Amino acid sequence: MAVVVSWKRVLIIVGIVLGVVILAVGVAYAADAPLDATIKQKNCTASQPTVTIVTDLFGITHALKMTHDKCSAIQNGNYVRYHLRSEHTQIYSTKGGACVFDSVTIACAAGT
Repeated sequence: MAVVVSWKRVLIIVGIVLGVVILAVGVAYAADAPLDATIKQKNCTASQPTVTIVTDLFGITHALKMTHDKCSAIQNGNYVRYHLRSEHTQIYSTKGGACVFDSVTIACAAGT
């Protein structure tokens, strides 16, 4: 028994799937959705210390400039939240743990 595949149907399904994915990414960007990320690289010895993060979803790479003290306090394995549109980045000791770095307030806000 031969299975007949209609290319028109396949193209319609692929188009719908792509449309849904594009819509989801657009909504996430507009809502400034936070994405989980990980520490990719630290350079605390440079004149302008940087920590590079990469998001778990989409693989977006972002470099954060900070003080030597903040850079030294950040460790591989820290929990990172990166906001898609604003690039607001927060680094915590662990998920649900104490804030180590906040790219907006530099020093973490009280109670975070």
